[in-house]
Amino acid sequence: LAELERDCSQRHVDTNLEGSPSEEERRVELAHRLRMDLLVGLCRAWYELKGIPVSRIGTLAASHVAEQVKHIEGCTDEELEKWYRNAGLPKEREVSPADIAEMWKRVSVWSCLPPPQLRAECEMHGVSLASVIRAGDLEEQREELVYQLLL
Repeated sequence: LAELERDCSQRHVDTNLEGSPSEEERRVELAHRLRMDLLVGLCRAWYELKGIPVSRIGTLAASHVAEQVKHIEGCTDEELEKWYRNAGLPKEREVSPADIAEMWKRVSVWSCLPPPQLRAECEMHGVSLASVIRAGDLEEQREELVYQLLL
């Protein structure tokens, strides 16, 4: 276990696990994280081609976003339209299923950005950060910024 933790540390792979996992559960999870880190590192160009900014969100988040992208690309038009409605976006906008899929993919990436990068993304797109002041905890602030980016 100590060797796995050292390997994770050297590769900048997060070793914090939620809850109180047993030593075996910790070993399995850290080994999984290292495998994902290596896989994403080896296939970085593919992830970048899919619009997944590995250097901005990290390898583990990139792996998660890739799974979401695979799901999104397999959605029917009806499933995409349902996501759009559930996201609370304006109904009067005419948006194609392809555009909805791209929005959903962007949301997947934005949701993984560290707070400073998410704020920079908002500033780049002209989104006011003032609305975040009213939001509560960090997760609520993230949700509000992502929603504002979609508008």
